[in-house]
Amino acid sequence: MRKLSTDEELELLKELSRDPERNFIYEQIRATYQVLHSRSQLLLSLATICLTITGFSGPRIAESGYWAGWMLIGGLTLVLLAAFFVLVGPLRIKWSTAYQAENSHETLKKWLRRRDFKTQMYCIAIITLTGGLTLYAAALICYLHSL
Repeated sequence: MRKLSTDEELELLKELSRDPERNFIYEQIRATYQVLHSRSQLLLSLATICLTITGFSGPRIAESGYWAGWMLIGGLTLVLLAAFFVLVGPLRIKWSTAYQAENSHETLKKWLRRRDFKTQMYCIAIITLTGGLTLYAAALICYLHSL
């Protein structure tokens, strides 16, 4: 796909709006991007909450025992990794209408492939975040058990 100039991008948008079928497809793709974006923001918020809480209680949890400290480190590492996957995947900005393939059919297919890549990165982020939160919760359980 080649990067379009502003004038070429405007022409592409006009072309999409003239053809009802392509406009419908474009709107469907755009809607899926919005779902990915909003759900990715939720994942990023969960990661931020976890990191914020750790700033306050992390040292106490780590001091409570060997395993609690290592689980906390592992959990935080996975949470940060999940945030990375969200930032380079679903939340990475690349304007769809700024790029065009050989023809409009190929352009729409590329947009779908990009959406699928973003979805894969989102799924990887969910799995990684779940692992991180699980380890974090296990560290908290070790801490509470040591009281």
